[in-house]
Amino acid sequence: MGNSESCADVDECSVGYNLCGEKQACSNVLGNFQCKCAQGYSYDSGSGSCKDVDECSNARDVCPYLTECINTDGSFICDCNEPGYLADGNNCVDIDECEIGSHSCLENSTCVNAAGSFRCFCNKGFTGDGSKGCYDIDECRIEVCGDYEFCVNTEGSFSCVCKQGFIAMGATCKDADECGSDEAACLHDAVCVNLPGSYVCQCKPGYHIIDIACHDINECQQDLAECDEQAACYNTDGSYLCICNKGLYGDGFYCSESVLDGQCLEEDEECAAALSERRREKSKTRSKSAYAAVKKSVAQAFLKPSEWLLMFPIILFCQFLSVM
Repeated sequence: MGNSESCADVDECSVGYNLCGEKQACSNVLGNFQCKCAQGYSYDSGSGSCKDVDECSNARDVCPYLTECINTDGSFICDCNEPGYLADGNNCVDIDECEIGSHSCLENSTCVNAAGSFRCFCNKGFTGDGSKGCYDIDECRIEVCGDYEFCVNTEGSFSCVCKQGFIAMGATCKDADECGSDEAACLHDAVCVNLPGSYVCQCKPGYHIIDIACHDINECQQDLAECDEQAACYNTDGSYLCICNKGLYGDGFYCSESVLDGQCLEEDEECAAALSERRREKSKTRSKSAYAAVKKSVAQAFLKPSEWLLMFPIILFCQFLSVM
């Protein structure tokens, strides 16, 4: 035999000829080729052609949860059928409306992302519906500040400011002692008395206020002196003296021929009793003067009603002494 040549299979599908029809795929076989419907299509014997396969009607679970199957020519897609989700391949991913700014939250509210949606919450210090409107809360309508502070409402918040006469000490307000500083405007012969949030200027015993200054009380002229009827009254700065008339003895509050150096003779019991009574009356009179001085000083200092309450125990004590 002569030389023989071997034969090799020709891959008709790769030579570039359009051997198969539309929507068909060429498949090479030994010595031949076959035309089959492409993926996503099936052969229709009636028409002799390849027709689209509706994957959405043939398989209910072809798409994952929250997605909707939509048939396409030769294939299908899984589209998100729930608002607030975005298709990512064949899956649905939640849309963060707060991050991308597609929310509808209003001013003074905060957006909080939720599955498939979002929520709007009013910021601290505001009330209402974050999607409809947030309104400032007036915290000053309730007691949020201390006793010595007043409340100042601000947008979404508030502040506590010390009242007049008080100073800030850390987080609290404490009384400012005007008497211990140069803030008190008490004149000569007046005594500064500190009060919570304020102060008063009181005249010393034996003085009273005229206009804004303290002046000596002339007890002798105003018939305030408790001198004995047989004694002479001499006014002094802030007080007075009682001196028994010539020929009489005593402390001026009680004068008698039986009194020597302010003491009664031992055998004169009537003198001793009278002298004791006069001294008690003297003490009582001085208490009345102290009460009157405090009351008048406070009244002329134009105290507020709240400050009257603070001075009331002092006035009450002086009044108690005056009736003893």
